[in-house]
Parts: sequence; structure tokens; C-alpha cells
Amino acid sequence: MDENKKKYVDRFRGRIIFPVKSLNNSIFALGGRALSKTTFAKYINSPETEFYKKGNNLYNINSAQESRSKTEEIFIVEGYMDVVTLHKFGIQNVVANLGTAMTQRQLDLVWKFFKKPIICFDGDISGRKAALRAAERLFPLMKAEFNIYFLTLPENLDPDSFINKEGKDSFLKLLERKKDIQNFIWDCYFQEVDNSDPHSLTLFEKKIKSLCKDINDKTLAKYFLDDFSKRINELTPNINYKKNNFLKYKKTYSPLQKTKEVYKRIDRFEERDLKEFSLFYLVMKNLDVFRKNIELISEVVFSKDSMNDFKKKLIEYLLSEKFFEKKILNPADFDQKYFDLISIINTNAPVKIIHINKDEAEVISLFSEVINEIKKIELKKKIEFLENKVSLNLDEKLYSELLLLRNQLKGG
Repeated sequence: MDENKKKYVDRFRGRIIFPVKSLNNSIFALGGRALSKTTFAKYINSPETEFYKKGNNLYNINSAQESRSKTEEIFIVEGYMDVVTLHKFGIQNVVANLGTAMTQRQLDLVWKFFKKPIICFDGDISGRKAALRAAERLFPLMKAEFNIYFLTLPENLDPDSFINKEGKDSFLKLLERKKDIQNFIWDCYFQEVDNSDPHSLTLFEKKIKSLCKDINDKTLAKYFLDDFSKRINELTPNINYKKNNFLKYKKTYSPLQKTKEVYKRIDRFEERDLKEFSLFYLVMKNLDVFRKNIELISEVVFSKDSMNDFKKKLIEYLLSEKFFEKKILNPADFDQKYFDLISIINTNAPVKIIHINKDEAEVISLFSEVINEIKKIELKKKIEFLENKVSLNLDEKLYSELLLLRNQLKGG
């Protein structure tokens, strides 16, 4: 709507139209490329809706996924024309990221069909910077069974211009230069290092270690850090550098640290973990209340097997002679793994639960409040999951289910 002229105008006038399709080939958005260089904004897209969210989708994924039986590789490029031109030259395993920074949902969508995505951004300075930012953002999401590669094009060329100029064979030959994500990050960071300056090397090492620390898969993080540590050691042969920092780390790795590691993700507990710790803390500090209301804790299903095991042990303890004799919870009465878990629970209890009065009604009320908060967390996850599915597949049943869940969340 043109507010000045009070009339409707074509959003995509004077532009080439690119239909964006879901996995079932339904058109649910449009992209438009300006035909004139003087037109404001080279590219525009349909506004985001319940069905269409750029960060959840990839241009041409509907067609590209048909190549999954032929190859584990897929090119991820920046523009619509990159996809169209590569298709013209017979390269069908290609998608574009719709002008967004590469998101976790887009990566999960690619990994659903291809184990070895190749990010192929423009060869100019902005394209290379965008590739490094993508690598830093995606590195924590790495999984043992998947990989991510980066392909740097020659200076100031994008996939469209390169393949038109050099041809398909030359473009595919560039694959010999592709780097997996850890080597790409290393090379980008190392370009800024002054090998003779300890301060420069220190900053370099800290950046590398910080990235490894953020990886969700801690076993994979161990091997990445081990590889990086060996390389740093080769840069500083005259320094008594530990070849494997994890060897030193394991010597002082207590059972409590191991338990923490199970629950830790990116240096913090997840929201649901903290809520569940709150429930246990309430029970452990109000044993008499929950002995009389044991069904409250019995009915809770926790998110992790270790937590459900601890719940059973706690209930057994409340019903045991030891409890009637002592009326307190003694961690020494539990196995080491539960002793460690008790320590974590105590450490992460929120202030409002620590300072609650011993009044039975207040304790039970707070217990119910935390249970409702956990239900909301799960409801939000289901809504997010359905939003993603709806954006990929225009399914009326899924959308109705999504609306129902949203109304439940609003209703508390």
C-alpha cells in the first residue's frame, strides 16, 4: 500500500521473481531481484509469516534434496542467481541462504539430506568476512557424524560470475581447495598472528580454545582442542607447552566435574535443568512435607535418566528407616554419582527457593509453580518445533495444532 497515493502497488514491480518453495514444492514466498541498478534495494523478499521464516528455510532445498542419493555434498551460496546459474551448468545440489546469516535451523535442514555442506560465499572482502562469521557461529553446532566445508572463490568473483567465466569443470576443480571448518577457522585466525609476538600468539590460542569450549558435543570438542593444541605446540617449539591439555585436565577431573559436564551446555545449564534442580532442592530441604505428599514427587517425569534415577532413590530414602531415624538427608547415604548431583542441585538453587519458609502450603504452592514453569518450557519447545515444520510444509492440520498449543500457552 502506497500511503501517499492511497493505492495498492506491486511490491515486486521491476524485478525478476524467484519463487521460494517448501520441501513439498508448495510456493510460500517470493524473492525479487532489481532489473535496474538505480532501484532501491537489489533484493527484496516476501515479509515473514507463520509459514515463511527466512532463517528456517533455504532457496531450492526442494529441488536440491533430490540429489541426496548421488552425493553427500551440497553447495550453500548467497544469492538466487548463484543457484540458478549453477543449475544451468548441471549442478543441482545447491541452495541459497535467503540473505540471512546461516542459522542452526538451516544447518539442521541441510544435514537432514547432506552430511557435507560446502559454504561457498563471494570472493570479495565482505564475502570472506561473512564466511568466517558463519564458521564461528556454526562451529559450536558441529556433530561427530557431520561436517561443514568452506570454499573461498577467487577475488571479487561469486559462484554465478565464476562459472559463467570459467565453466563447470573449473568450478568443480575448486573443490580441491575446500577446507573443513576447523582448518578454515585456524587459517583465518592465523592470518592475523605475529609469530614472533607472545601477546599475539596468546590471543590466538585463547580464541581457538574459546571456540572449542563452546562446542555442544564435548567429545568432539576434546579432539578439536587436542588437534589445535598440537599445532600451537609446533608454533612454539621452544616453550614447554603441554601437548595435550586434556591429559593434565583429566588428572584433576573429579566425579563432581564429570556430573557437571553431563548437564553443562555452553557453560550454563539449560532452563529446564535449573527448574528441575529447584524441585529437588525443595524436596531435600522439606523432607517432612514431601514424605506426607510423596505422590507430588512421584508423578514428576524428569528430562534425564539420571534425574529420574535420583528421584527413585530419593523416594526410597523418604520411605526408609534411615529417614525416620535422622529426619535429614545425608548425602553419604547415596551413591557417589547421586552425591555429586546433590552438590550440583544445592549450588544452582534459586534465591526464592533457598529462602522459602517451611510452611507446608507455601512449599507445595511453590512446587506447583515450578511444575507449571517446566510445562511452559516444554510447550514452547513444541511450538518452536511446529513453527519450523509449518514453515517447511503448508499443512493445515499442523497449523491447527500450532494454534492450539499457542492458546494453551496463553492460557497458562
